[in-house]
Amino acid sequence: MRMSIITNRTGQHNNKGFSLLELLVVVAIMAVLTGIISITYRTVNKSNVNKAASIVDDYLSLAREKAKTVSAYEWNMTISVGDDGTEVSYVKKAEKESDKAKMDSKTLPKNVKFKIIDDKGNEIRLDNTINEVSVAFNSLTGNVAKVYFSNGSKIDVTNSSYCDFIAYYKEKDSGVRLYFVTGKHSQI
Repeated sequence: MRMSIITNRTGQHNNKGFSLLELLVVVAIMAVLTGIISITYRTVNKSNVNKAASIVDDYLSLAREKAKTVSAYEWNMTISVGDDGTEVSYVKKAEKESDKAKMDSKTLPKNVKFKIIDDKGNEIRLDNTINEVSVAFNSLTGNVAKVYFSNGSKIDVTNSSYCDFIAYYKEKDSGVRLYFVTGKHSQI
């Protein structure tokens, strides 16, 4: 008798709503999916930042090796910010400033931005006002001749020892440290 009062007086279950158990299962599934999606999103962003820093590292190596082995006035590694995204390239320059040839380039992952920090803590961000940075390597030695920006500013390579190229997106960052005297670099 008591059992019939708990179920229903007519003997049928009331199916007009969700049970508490069904609601808890749905909430648990949604929590797990939200966690997976947020972890994946953070991993993809960190991966893009690491990839951008790795590309800059590769192109610094290419420009430095070309400066040491292939005759030219100057070999540059350039990071350019444009409407189509950020591009990294290495450029061969002849005697004249206007006489240059882009040898190879890659577009960096979307939303990754760059800032350059010298050893004194001065920071320059690449954006719409300063949209390009170039590193010029000396022929034969491969050391850094100059680091200059599209607005005309330069990093004093004779009185500084290094600068960092930092790729970042939100709170994630990865970078490359370039030593001026040797032209060598390492990921940081």
